[in-house]
Amino acid sequence: MKTKYELIKPLIHPAGYEDEAPMAYLIRIAELNAYKSYRWLFGSEEVPTHTLSHNQCYRLLVDTEWSGFKLDNKIVSEALSVHTCNMVANKLKFCPLCLRKDGFYKVQWQYKLSTACIEHGVFLLDRCPFCQSQGGFTDHKIYQCICGKKVSDAEVEFCSDDILNMQRFLEGHFGNIDAGACLLDNASSFSLSRRIEFLRFFLRWIKKERWKKVDTMNIFQDQECARDFMSDVSEALFSGEIGFTCFLKYVHMHGYSGNATNPDLFTKFHQSFYKTFPDDEFKPYKHLIERYLNLYWYKPLTKRNKNFDKRTIDEHPWIPLQQACREFDVHKSTLRQALRQNLVRSKPLEKDRRVIMMVFKPDLVDRIDRLRSLISAKEAATILGLTKLQFSRLRETGCFDVMVEPGTHGNMTWQFSRDEIYRYRDMFLKGLADVSGEYWSLPQLLQYFGGQIDDPLVTILNAIEQKHLKVSARLNSAPGLSSMLFSKDDFLEWYERYKANSSLVSIPSTAKLLGLQQQFTYQLVEAGLIETSSNDGYSSRWVSQQGINDFRDKYVLLSKLAKRIQLNSRTLLNYLASREIHPVDQKWGQPLRQKVYERERLVNVQLLSGYI
Repeated sequence: MKTKYELIKPLIHPAGYEDEAPMAYLIRIAELNAYKSYRWLFGSEEVPTHTLSHNQCYRLLVDTEWSGFKLDNKIVSEALSVHTCNMVANKLKFCPLCLRKDGFYKVQWQYKLSTACIEHGVFLLDRCPFCQSQGGFTDHKIYQCICGKKVSDAEVEFCSDDILNMQRFLEGHFGNIDAGACLLDNASSFSLSRRIEFLRFFLRWIKKERWKKVDTMNIFQDQECARDFMSDVSEALFSGEIGFTCFLKYVHMHGYSGNATNPDLFTKFHQSFYKTFPDDEFKPYKHLIERYLNLYWYKPLTKRNKNFDKRTIDEHPWIPLQQACREFDVHKSTLRQALRQNLVRSKPLEKDRRVIMMVFKPDLVDRIDRLRSLISAKEAATILGLTKLQFSRLRETGCFDVMVEPGTHGNMTWQFSRDEIYRYRDMFLKGLADVSGEYWSLPQLLQYFGGQIDDPLVTILNAIEQKHLKVSARLNSAPGLSSMLFSKDDFLEWYERYKANSSLVSIPSTAKLLGLQQQFTYQLVEAGLIETSSNDGYSSRWVSQQGINDFRDKYVLLSKLAKRIQLNSRTLLNYLASREIHPVDQKWGQPLRQKVYERERLVNVQLLSGYI
C-alpha cells in the first residue's frame, strides 16, 4: 500500500542498514546532505506536518527504491507486523556506545518494551543527558541535541542479566538467553507480536506505589519509569522458577481481598493468564502457579476450577471443615476442638457474607488417629449404653485412665479414650452369648434396686469386675453395658451378701470416701497401708470404716499437705528431706503414685505447726 507522501532523491543517499530505525534514517540522510530538516526530503506537493510513525516511515521507504529498505527483510517485516501502539512516538531511544561505534539508531530499540542494548549490556536512553530534552536529537542531526551536545557522549549504566535475557527474548535472539532463565517451551516459535503480548501481560500486574493494574500506555512516556517496571517483569520471567514464584508471592501477598463479584488480585491474575495463554508452551508457568496454590493458597479448589489439573485439585491442602469431616469420618465437634487446640491449622474465609473455616489437610492426616481416639462424654455414654447421668457417676469414680478435663487443652467438654471405653465395655461383655429370655438387664436392676443399693451403677460394675457378680448373657437388641443380662437367682444371692456386708465398703468406694484415685487406693491396699478383710467365699476385699479412719490417723499425703500450707509439692518434699523425713515408699522397689508420710514424724516440724 503506497503512502500519500513521496521522497526526492538527494545527492547523498546511502542505503539504510537492515536494522536501522526508519525515522532515524531520514534524519541521517538530511544530515549527510546538510538539509535543515528531514522534511526537505519530501516532495513539494505533500509535506508531513507531524512526526510520522515508524510504520508510515517504513512503508514510505519501502516504496522509495534508493533507500534500500525491502519488505523481505525479517526485521522490517517484524516491525511492520507490530501495532503502532507498541512503538515509541515523537522520540528515539538509543545506546550511546552503539551511536559512537555504528552511527545509526536501531529499530529494535524503538519498541516500547525495549530496555537495554544487548551488545553492550547497558540501559537505553530516550532523552539528552545534558539538557533532559526528550528524543535526544534534532530533526536534521543524528548525534546532536538541540542544546548542541552530542547524545553519544552520554554516560551509560549497565543492566542486569535478567534485563538482557528479556531484551534477547524480545528481539528474537533465543539462542543467547541464559540456560534456565526462560521457562517457555519452544519460545522460538513466538512471533514478535506474541512476545510483546506476553511481556505486556505481566507488566499489567507489577507493583509500583500500590498494588493495582497499571496503565501500561503511560509508563513509557519516560524511559527511566519504564525501565523500573520492566526490571520487575524481567525478574519475574527471566530469572528461572525462583523469580516467577517470587512474583506469584508478591501478587498474592499484596493483592486486595474480595468476594465472588470482586475477586482478589491473585485470582484475577491466574484466571486471566489461563485465558490469555492456553497454549502448551506456557505449561511450565501453569505448573508453577498450581504448585504455588497447593503450597500457599488457603482457599478451596473444586472441580469448578476447570483451568487446573485434577491432581492439583486433589492434592490441595486446604479444604472446608465440613468436607474434612466427611473425608476423615470425624465429628464436627471433635475437629473444631482440634482447631482450638492448634492441633490442626485453620483459617477463616469470608465468602458471600459467610465465614467458612478452612482446614489444613496434612495436619489432619498426621493427627487423625489421635483425633479419632478421643471422644466426648456423650459418645462414650452411647458406646457403654448408659445415660448421661449414669456415665457421669462412673467418671467420678475415676475408673478410666484417660479422662481429659474441660479446658485442659482447649477442649470444652470431657474427653475419653475411645479404645479404653470399648475395652471397658468388652470387659463385661466378652464371651457372652446373645440370648433372649427370663433375665434381668442392667437397666432393670438399676430401676428395681437402685434405691436399696448405695451408688448402684458403680457398685454393680465393681461387683462384676471383682467377680462377686456374674453376667449370664447379653441382650442382642440393647447397646453397650445395657445389654448385660443377669440370672435372677445369682443377683439375689449377691444382693443378700451385699446387705450383710453393708458395714464394709469396696476399695472403689474407699477411694471415693478418701478423695483418692481408684488405682492409687489399690496401691495403698497392696502396700498394707489400708487394711482389708474378706468374709465371703469370693476373693474380694472389703474395707471397714475403722480401716479408713486408721489410715487418716496414721498417714498424710504430700499433695494435700502442700495445698493446705500453700507450697509447691516439690519444695515441701525437699524441705522434709533436708530434715531426714522421707516418704514411706523411699526404699520400696515399686513407689506409690503419690508421696505418703507417717503423721507422727511431721508433728514436730515447725513449718507444719497447726496443720498436722
